[in-house]
Amino acid sequence: METTGLDTIQLYEPEVVAFSFDAIGWTILTYAIVLAVLVIIALKVKAFYKNKYRRDAAKELDKLNGKDLKAIDLIKHLAVLLKHTAMRSFGREQLASVSGNDWLNFLQGKCKGINTNDLKLIAEASYNETLADSITSNQQKKLIQTVKYWINHHA
Repeated sequence: METTGLDTIQLYEPEVVAFSFDAIGWTILTYAIVLAVLVIIALKVKAFYKNKYRRDAAKELDKLNGKDLKAIDLIKHLAVLLKHTAMRSFGREQLASVSGNDWLNFLQGKCKGINTNDLKLIAEASYNETLADSITSNQQKKLIQTVKYWINHHA
């Protein structure tokens, strides 16, 4: 059997490179990750407090859903809740004097996909007791769901 001589060649391996987390890059990376996590937490907390008015309005709607109110009282509560929620979100200065078609256009403009007829019914029935009394209990539930949708999805 013939040998090629490779058995006798001594291989030189480089020295082992020392690995350590003491390098400056690891420190910078750690600080960057910690800072990013803190920023994300701060943004989440800010969003949580910013949307408190939405949760409060949703709780108010849940209370209304459980009460046995006359239709006119329910409609007035829904109209007031919509106005109050909108003012908390967009400012009293912008919305205090808005009413009628301007109010409906505002509500529709701030929430895509909202049922326009339900909003119109709330606006009209809050000043017309005869119209309010003609609203069935199923329609009342639908109006509550429409208001809840607006509260949860407005821009």
